[in-house]
Amino acid sequence: MTSFKVAPLRKSLIPGLALQTQGRGITSNKREVYKVSLSVNKGVLSVEDLLDGDQVEGQGRSNLTISSSNLTQLNDLLSRVTYTSTIYHIKTKDLVYFNFEDHKAIFPIIIRRPSIPVLYDPGKDINSQVTIITKTFLRYKELNVLIQSIRKFYPKIKIIIADDSLKPEHVSGNNIEHYIMPPAQVNT
Repeated sequence: MTSFKVAPLRKSLIPGLALQTQGRGITSNKREVYKVSLSVNKGVLSVEDLLDGDQVEGQGRSNLTISSSNLTQLNDLLSRVTYTSTIYHIKTKDLVYFNFEDHKAIFPIIIRRPSIPVLYDPGKDINSQVTIITKTFLRYKELNVLIQSIRKFYPKIKIIIADDSLKPEHVSGNNIEHYIMPPAQVNT
C-alpha cells in the first residue's frame, strides 16, 4: 500500500487494506483465528458499520485489533477501517503500523487541508469585481481623503456613499454614487 491523503479532523476510509495469504506460507485451513493490529500516532482508527459478533477492539482509539476465524470476514472488516486525525495541522503526516503475526507493514497517511476551489477566474480587473461602500455624517474632508486614497490604487472602482448629514454637500466623481439618507434621527 502507498500513502493516501486525508483532510484534518475528517473520517476517511483507508483504501486497499486487506490480508493476503496465498503464496506466503500462511494457510487458511491450519488457522483458527486471524488477528491483525493497526496503530497510528496522530489520529484514531475505527471500523464502520460494526455488527454484533464482529471482533474489534480499540474502536475510536489509536490502536485497533481485528480478529476473525474467517479470512473473508477479516478482509471485509479491514475494508471498512477509517482514520481520523485528532489534531488540526494543515500539512503533516502520520504512519499506520499494520501487524499480522511476524509480518509488519508501515504506510504513511498525508494529512492536508483540501485546496479551496476557485469558483470563477477573477482575472486582473478588480474594478468589475468589487464595489466600495462607505457611510458619512458631516465628515466631507475625511471622505475626500478616502476617495483620493481609493483612486490612487483603484482609479475605476465603483464607490457608493450613504450620507445622513443634516446639510449634505455635493460629492461627485467618476464612478461614484452618492445617496442622501434621512438625517441622523434620535429614537425617543
